[in-house]
Amino acid sequence: TVQTTTTTTTTVAAEERQDVVSDDATYNNNNTTNACDVIRPDLPEECTCSNPTNRWSFVVECLKVFNETHIHDTIGMKIVVDPCDPSGSRMDIEIVEEKHHIDYRIGGIRIGEEKEIPIPGLSFIVPVVGSVGMDTAVYIGGNIDKL
Repeated sequence: TVQTTTTTTTTVAAEERQDVVSDDATYNNNNTTNACDVIRPDLPEECTCSNPTNRWSFVVECLKVFNETHIHDTIGMKIVVDPCDPSGSRMDIEIVEEKHHIDYRIGGIRIGEEKEIPIPGLSFIVPVVGSVGMDTAVYIGGNIDKL
């Protein structure tokens, strides 16, 4: 049996970007601009973004349907980011899988942390290849002043 790992990478970084942050102060200081406006252009099509509490905190929800020869399943991910948390910027992640009823939460990832976390129970048997598991690689970093 061959053990293979599939990695889903989640990177949230408040970095200066030419297409988002410019010398024009109207973009940065506009009270209608929020975190979703900044990250939405980079989100995959199966993801949505919302601002539940304030303009810089955000929730990204993704739902991916797999209808492949050996994988028929739906996997979802919910990412909650609060860069203005009084204890320091933080991110929480929830992974859900429909077929085997997996609901796995990863909480309290702080700014500057980088982790690779295996998702218990989320693996698939692929003929000839063997077993394929899923890890989530997460990183939160950047500078809140660059938002």
